Amino acid sequence: MVTGYLDNCIREFLLLHKGDMQVEYVFNPDYQTTNNIYSLWLARAAIKEPFLLVECDLVFDPALLNDMMRPNKIAISNILPWMNGTTVEINNDSSVTSFEIGQDQNETPRYKTVNMYSLSLESWNKVVGRLGDYVTGERLGEYYEAVFADMVADGSLTFDAVLFDEKRWYEVDRLEDLHAAELMFPHRLRIKRQPIDKAAFDSHQPQVDEHPLVHHDYFFRWHINTNLNELNFT
Repeated sequence: MVTGYLDNCIREFLLLHKGDMQVEYVFNPDYQTTNNIYSLWLARAAIKEPFLLVECDLVFDPALLNDMMRPNKIAISNILPWMNGTTVEINNDSSVTSFEIGQDQNETPRYKTVNMYSLSLESWNKVVGRLGDYVTGERLGEYYEAVFADMVADGSLTFDAVLFDEKRWYEVDRLEDLHAAELMFPHRLRIKRQPIDKAAFDSHQPQVDEHPLVHHDYFFRWHINTNLNELNFT
C-alpha cells in the first residue's frame, strides 16, 4: 500500500478492517507535488512477485477480480457519461493496441481504463526500468499510464483486456461519486463515518492537474491467499 495524503487515516482504517491480511506500507512524502507515477516507483523494492495493481478510489464487485488473476491483464469498461480519463483501443483479440491519456480526439471505439492491472514479474521489471527513466527526467507529474502507453506502443509491454460490467464498479473522486457508489452497492458500503464538511473537503482538492491521485496517491498490492501457481498468475 503506497500512501500519501491522510496516511494516518488509511493506516488506522486498515488496522481495524484488514483482518489477517498483511499490509506493507510505502509512504510518498512528496504526494502534494508528484503524481501516481512516482508513488508506483517508490513501491518498486517492495514488489518482488506477480501482482495486481489497484487504485484505491475504486469500488467494485469482488467477483470481477476472477478474470484478472492472470498476468498482464487490464480492466476496461464501456464508457458511461460520468467516466473520464485514460481510454484504450483494443484489437479483435482483445489486446490493447494504444492508450489515450485525457480526452480522445478520434472516432475509433475506445474503452475506459478501470485503473486495475495485473503484471507478471518479467513485465514489472521492464516497467520499473521505464519508470526510472521518467523519474530521472523529473517527469514526476505524469500518470503511470504514460509509461504503459509508451511500452505498448513500442511493443515492450502487452495487456489483454478484461471487460468489467460498467454497472458493477465505480471510481470515487469526489463526494458525488461516493453517493453514487453507495447506491450501486447499498449492502456493502456500510462503514460508519463522520459528517463531511464539503467546504473543507473541497479545500483539499489536488492542485496538480486537478486529479485526485495527486493527493490520494496510494495503491493496493493485492495479496492472494491462494496459490498463485494454481491461478497461473506467473
